[in-house]
Amino acid sequence: MWTFKRSVRLRATLQSTALRPARISARFLVLLQCGIAATAQPSVPERVVPIASLRTEQFPSGTRVIVQGVITRAGLPLYLQDRSGGLEVMAELPGSAFQIGDEVRVTGVPALTRYSSSLQADGIRLVHARIPDPPVAITPGMGASGEYDRLLIDTEGVLQRTLFVEGRPALLLHADHQSFLAQMPEQYDSAAHLALRPGSRLRVHGVCVMSEEGFPYPVAFRVLLRSAQDVTLLEGPPFWTREHLLWVCVAALFIAYAVFLFLRRFERWRFGLILDERTRLAHDLHDTLAQSFAGIAFQLQAIRSAVRRKESDGDIDQHVELAIGMVSHSHEDARRSIAMLKPAQSFDGDLLRQLSEQAEMLTRGGDIRVEVVTSGEPPRIEPAVQNALLRIGHEAITNTVRHASASLVTISLRDTQESIFLTITDNGRGLERRPGKTRGFGLSGMEARAASCGGSVTITPAAGGGCTVEAMLPHHNPRKDLRHWLILLLKGQPHAFRPFKSL
Repeated sequence: MWTFKRSVRLRATLQSTALRPARISARFLVLLQCGIAATAQPSVPERVVPIASLRTEQFPSGTRVIVQGVITRAGLPLYLQDRSGGLEVMAELPGSAFQIGDEVRVTGVPALTRYSSSLQADGIRLVHARIPDPPVAITPGMGASGEYDRLLIDTEGVLQRTLFVEGRPALLLHADHQSFLAQMPEQYDSAAHLALRPGSRLRVHGVCVMSEEGFPYPVAFRVLLRSAQDVTLLEGPPFWTREHLLWVCVAALFIAYAVFLFLRRFERWRFGLILDERTRLAHDLHDTLAQSFAGIAFQLQAIRSAVRRKESDGDIDQHVELAIGMVSHSHEDARRSIAMLKPAQSFDGDLLRQLSEQAEMLTRGGDIRVEVVTSGEPPRIEPAVQNALLRIGHEAITNTVRHASASLVTISLRDTQESIFLTITDNGRGLERRPGKTRGFGLSGMEARAASCGGSVTITPAAGGGCTVEAMLPHHNPRKDLRHWLILLLKGQPHAFRPFKSL
């Protein structure tokens, strides 16, 4: 481009050649070229204007201006700012041409936006590299005012959720009754930030850009992040989040329901213990009073038979004394059961001998013969098991005396490594099974006593007539096992196990 100074230098050269006619022609050509250049290219302003003046001053349409500032975010668009404000620059430049913190001078045509300005650049050059300016610390409420549009800011917020905006991950934050987005750059591995939990408090650095009409998310502004270091985790989410409260409520309801079930089953278990104690007392009274009354009735029948046969007074007196002894014994057992609320009698020693003595007492003076089958030394039996077997055997002998019309009662005891078997056999008329007849209290009592020790009672017809009662009780009571008790309690069957039960 020809300028006036160049024309002066050309004229001096022509004068030195002493070619006077040619000097006139050269001057004409220089002036003609300067005029053509002046009309062909408009003048470029040399004054650098502040960024804020692009909104305050009136520039004619198409006017080219020069601004100078520091790059706050590289890429397309390019963001730079000076002391007066921030600017968005649209320029087709390589991504690595300029770095954040570089001071550049940009030439272009300005355009106004809602809150700031933008510049369509046709020229940009580096003034010098420098350290990036620190961001302006603001609150989300200040950012929503629009005064910090296109400026590098630093703000905090609580993470609501992670989403994708324009194909890039973004963080939806909320603070000061304002919602805003923190958008990631295009080339960015967002795996770390996608793992951030909602409720975390974050600090973000980036260029503030106000949301325009038609933006798909109702946020006040966006923060365009530049790198991974622009997001800082201040603190994790608090425990009392909505999800945690929901889980706490669910756990509280579950615990309350579990406590309700436990209390309900505990109440049933306690009520079962009360019924069990009442049953125990009923069985004790039955074993003392009812069985003794059966023996007294048998002795009275023997007295009546002796009177009819006109036997001696000594035989009658013997039956009367035996009946009186049974009454005294029954009275003592009943008093002990009612007063002490425990089994009426505790037996020690030889079980077969005790059963034999009771059978002899019941059948003395009658036509019933009692046989005891023994083999070896009497086995060692726990007191609870011995007491249960004694009560079962006493009830079986009493039933034989009262109902079977038998002439022979056989008592045997068999011991194995795991269990002990008590068998009582008679040659009477057997067990009557009439339709509509309910089971007797004595039979149910025998089964209940055996079940309290983890055993069972079976009643079967004997070969050739009669009946056989066999009681099987283990040496080790599984119902004393705490695990077994807990299983029954969880199944809702506390009545099936009473560790304090001693029938």
